[in-house]
Amino acid sequence: MTIFKRLIKTIGGLLLLTFISWWLVLSPVSFPSENDAYYIYSKDKKWKVGVYWVSPTSPAGLYQFLMNKRYIVLYDANGHYIGQSTPFCFMTFDESNILFPSITDDHNLWFIPETCDYTIQVRKPAWWSQIIHQTNRIFHVKPPKGLELHEYGQITTKARKRFPIHTLAV
Repeated sequence: MTIFKRLIKTIGGLLLLTFISWWLVLSPVSFPSENDAYYIYSKDKKWKVGVYWVSPTSPAGLYQFLMNKRYIVLYDANGHYIGQSTPFCFMTFDESNILFPSITDDHNLWFIPETCDYTIQVRKPAWWSQIIHQTNRIFHVKPPKGLELHEYGQITTKARKRFPIHTLAV
């Protein structure tokens, strides 16, 4: 019985450590909200980027939320989750350029300026994108509708009021 109890305690401890790690690092970027999103479409309409505020679900997430930090999620034309930016660095998106995936750049989403490494790999998603994708599948999280753009690169007036962005070149 002693070995069985130690095994249960070890498994329970590992599960608790996994949950706490997810809560501290990934929970602020795991559940994008419909209330704080807008999309930017590529010219060919094959890709769209959702820009979301960090959720205040952990102490670090609360700080990032109060500092108006955002992260990006890449979707394909059908709205399927492809990947997202790193959960370790966030930006305010004041002046940004987005280079959408294409055959010439090895299928990556590039973000300029690169204050943070916001490159999203399409073919080989980063470990955090894989974990968040599986979490969203388990909890049946669908991408939020957000505030759509009327045309390529043109932010709606309603979106501009909600998101204080000076320039957003796509």
